[in-house]
Amino acid sequence: MWNKITQSKIFYMVISIICAIACWLYVDVVYAPETPKTIYNIPVTVYGEDVLADEGLMITEMSDRTVTLRLEGPRSSVSQLDRNNIVISVQAASQISQEGEYNLEYSVIFPSNVPTVNVTVTDYSIESIRATVVQMTSKTLDIQGEFIGSAVEGAICDDSSFQFEHSTITLSGERSLLDQVVSAVVVLDAEDLSSTWTGELDIQLRDADGNPVDASAFTCDITSTYTVFSVKVTKEIPLSVNLLDGGGATEEDVDAVISPQTVMVTGTVEALEQIESINLGTISLEDVITSDTYTFEVTTPDDIDLYNGASTADVTVTVKDTLTTRTVEVTDIQLENVPEGLSGELSTQSVVVRIRGKAEIMSIVMDSDVYLTVDLSGYTVADAGTRTLNAKVHVKGFSDVGAIGDYTVVVVVSEAPQEPEPPTTP
Repeated sequence: MWNKITQSKIFYMVISIICAIACWLYVDVVYAPETPKTIYNIPVTVYGEDVLADEGLMITEMSDRTVTLRLEGPRSSVSQLDRNNIVISVQAASQISQEGEYNLEYSVIFPSNVPTVNVTVTDYSIESIRATVVQMTSKTLDIQGEFIGSAVEGAICDDSSFQFEHSTITLSGERSLLDQVVSAVVVLDAEDLSSTWTGELDIQLRDADGNPVDASAFTCDITSTYTVFSVKVTKEIPLSVNLLDGGGATEEDVDAVISPQTVMVTGTVEALEQIESINLGTISLEDVITSDTYTFEVTTPDDIDLYNGASTADVTVTVKDTLTTRTVEVTDIQLENVPEGLSGELSTQSVVVRIRGKAEIMSIVMDSDVYLTVDLSGYTVADAGTRTLNAKVHVKGFSDVGAIGDYTVVVVVSEAPQEPEPPTTP
């Protein structure tokens, strides 16, 4: 059967057709040298721009960003080529040395996995790429804030209330364009602010006339910054002072006038809710003879500030005429708390003191009721010698009568003599 088939004329005709087709395919695919193909809009890749940047140069314009090629070669190779695996390479660093206009040459690089040894470029859309090279420079600007919204009545806020996580922005780009940029601004547009605003804000570049400048022309180290916009309100706070009883006078016996009586402060709503008055300090009435004025610094908590007001206040204390004074010569001076091993001897025999109290009480106070004490506690042998020490005035039996002013006495402090030991009995 097989012999009959192989010896038939039809069999040889089929075999001949198959061989002819195979030969045609082999020659057309492998050896046909004139298979053309046009590949459109192949992207241009520029290498070496980082090297130019190190030299202060940059490419700002290119006449073409794509190239169209006409290729010829074996169908098996040409059919595998397209705009995604062909590279149009421009080696910029080797062709550019300074700013100016350049015709940059390019190279056509075929993929390594496609046999392109017989592929040729027969035509191209451009011979070279026209490029403009300019001098590149940098500029650092302080970031400014601009508030264009509104705040609640009584609130205090302005452009000085801005604080930024990044206080500067650095721009790099063409010198002629960069010279147009004179400020970097963040703009806050919010209504009825009553407390501090925080958030991220974009940075706007502006020219000398305040017009916006396109930031895409530059390389910027940042494009936005975290911003704090402080909103404070005002509050009138009264001032106060502590009056310490002394010298026979109490708070009811004097008139204390504070000037100014109040100060205006600013702070957040939360902070101001915690403060009702500002205390200036303490005045001891034993130091006030008839009328004295004391000046105090007005000190506010850390989160509250004085607003357009004086930073000091005067307190005038005047003794009322309900009190009278008298001079007494005191000879009763007592040494107290003399340490063991020490002795003291008074050099001062009398001190003239002024006592004060209500008239009806002062009329029954006798000079002998007044005495002085000197405290020697804390003294040691190392303190031996003649010392001028503070003396405290007392009025026996009259707690509401006191002395005015400070007094001292002279005391000779010495080591106490050792008592002789009793003789031993044989």
